[in-house]
Amino acid sequence: PQYGGTLTIFKGTISSPGNIDIAKVGYGQTWLEGVQERPVIGDFETYGPRGTGEYAFQVFEYCPDKYIKGCLVESWEISPEKIIWHVRPGVYWQGDKPWVMDARELTAEDIALDLNYFRSSPPGLKFKGIAGDMYATDRYTVVIELLKFDMNMMYMIGYEDRALISPPEMEIAGITYENLVGTGPWSLQEYVVGSHITYVRNPDYWNTTTIDGKEYQIPFADKLVLPIIPDVSTQLAALQTGVLDWVKSVPTQYWPALDKSYPDLLSSRASGGYGYVIVLDCTKEPFSDVNVRRAMMIGLDKEIFANLWGVGPLTAHWHPLY
Repeated sequence: PQYGGTLTIFKGTISSPGNIDIAKVGYGQTWLEGVQERPVIGDFETYGPRGTGEYAFQVFEYCPDKYIKGCLVESWEISPEKIIWHVRPGVYWQGDKPWVMDARELTAEDIALDLNYFRSSPPGLKFKGIAGDMYATDRYTVVIELLKFDMNMMYMIGYEDRALISPPEMEIAGITYENLVGTGPWSLQEYVVGSHITYVRNPDYWNTTTIDGKEYQIPFADKLVLPIIPDVSTQLAALQTGVLDWVKSVPTQYWPALDKSYPDLLSSRASGGYGYVIVLDCTKEPFSDVNVRRAMMIGLDKEIFANLWGVGPLTAHWHPLY
């Protein structure tokens, strides 16, 4: 690996970012990634391509428990009554926004305040009936009491969209892009409405990565740029000309042309971890008959639907409905 340079990636950002206050939006915090971090993340070094290779870490949303590891928390305990997080010592909030806060160590109180701030908001209603009191018992211990056990709770508070942790000083100063502070590898340098957001390397970032047995300080790049590109044809042109280094998702109808015209482009196919469904009205005939529904399930060739995209077989999406 080499240090330096600029990494330009497209994560599906087709419009200017909106409000970043989790009390007002709750989700879609694409622009906070890198600046702020989550309590837990995927353990890609152990189980990904550089490790055992048994899990690709390409599915969005849920990750099996075996493949997650601590980030802002270094360990945790789960019981039917509570979740206990042990906060990682030595993680510091960035000090590049002195009008918001000076650099200081992340504490359990910071995380507890952030969880409670979200719960008090309209999006926080998802915790209703599940989470009880959430508080710090000392500098490095957070307790989340459970009113009832929910197997999704660790996912909801640990690593889904809303799980990015903000310092309480941001709420006081005003939750805006100009005041964005986190513990992550990047800090926000510039936001040009309708054009892009630029991040710069955090030289004091706490984490490292190991490659071929050697430990490296991260990130490697000096700058990270997220452009705003509404038009698909412009997105593809930027990818083809090397303006973009990486694109999160390319519409399937363009795959054959890209494969043919740009064979050196690296690509990977993965399940999304979510899907669209057609809901049958089971209160009316013929779908009120369970045997009709069973016959449809048995008789439909699902591979044909996958092949309709024109790019060969795709992974079928199986997920529970509740």
